[in-house]
Amino acid sequence: MCKVKIRPYSLSRYQDDHEGSVTHLTNATGAILERYRYDVFGAPSISNANGNPLTASAYNSRFMFTGREYTSTFGIYEYRARAYHPGLGRFTGEDPKGFDAGDYNLFRYCHNDPEDLTDAMGLAPVVADEESEELRNIADAQNYNSANNEHLTLSQRAFRTPMGTKSEWATSVWRDNQTRKVSMSQPRTDHDTGTVRPPRDAAKTTLSEHHTHMNDDRDYYTKSIVSSGDVRHGNWTGKVQEVMTYPTGLRARYLPSDAKTPEARRAEGGVIQNWDERRGWTNAPGSRTTGPWAAYRKGDNDLHNASQNPSNASTLSRVNPFGAFQSSPFGDDAEGAQAMNPHPVPRYLY
Repeated sequence: MCKVKIRPYSLSRYQDDHEGSVTHLTNATGAILERYRYDVFGAPSISNANGNPLTASAYNSRFMFTGREYTSTFGIYEYRARAYHPGLGRFTGEDPKGFDAGDYNLFRYCHNDPEDLTDAMGLAPVVADEESEELRNIADAQNYNSANNEHLTLSQRAFRTPMGTKSEWATSVWRDNQTRKVSMSQPRTDHDTGTVRPPRDAAKTTLSEHHTHMNDDRDYYTKSIVSSGDVRHGNWTGKVQEVMTYPTGLRARYLPSDAKTPEARRAEGGVIQNWDERRGWTNAPGSRTTGPWAAYRKGDNDLHNASQNPSNASTLSRVNPFGAFQSSPFGDDAEGAQAMNPHPVPRYLY
């Protein structure tokens, strides 16, 4: 809440929500003067204290969506580094930071996720809901602790490779479709060292899927602890895929395109990021994935070359000796990589 003088000798106060968007203008006694509502991308609707719609603010109030100044004449917001058009859901100029801002589309607003992200400076989106971001951190820790506390039977210890390898665990961070409250699932496992299915709930919309990997090995194609299978699954579901390794605790994630279909997401590609304790999430070197095999870094390999094609099982031990353990939550079912992959991949690659 902040104080502002709107008219001579009158003191008014802005009331805002968790995104910093102004919802009400009140006087010094707390009585409502005006109300403000927005569509998902920030187009404002103004009404008086009684709820009657107005074409413009009667108090010349200009601070609205995410606390930015709104110019009703042109229908745009001033976002410091550049202007933003809520009707288009796009900035009017390219991001001055270029691809370093973490998005391959230099014009769109907050990865097309204005419910969870804000970008008050027009330079790079940040999480609007601190609780949601905290839950993502807790989800990783929850999976790690579940793996750490897992009790293996003697037969499990003896027949797993390497001996005694723990199972993968998964947690989903989601939003309730009715209450809009963000929460997370309980951790689950399929008691498998190479795959796990993240929790699902028809009454909730998944925001991100988190799971453990039982080693620190880098995938041959992604050059990351995020496996090529994880990326394929992210392209299929459109959900963030976040990985934490056990026992060292390395973290990385894949941010898929926000395109509407799996095919379009695969074609557009996404971004792989690594977690750094000092800098937070940073793009991995060369992490922008592109092309028809968007699971992989461009230029590393031509996967349509027969000698490198992962569908050729005879090359498994040569091109990716850790393929059996570098897993993806949905190995070979209709929701997973097989549905995405023009060259079917054996399940054990995940």
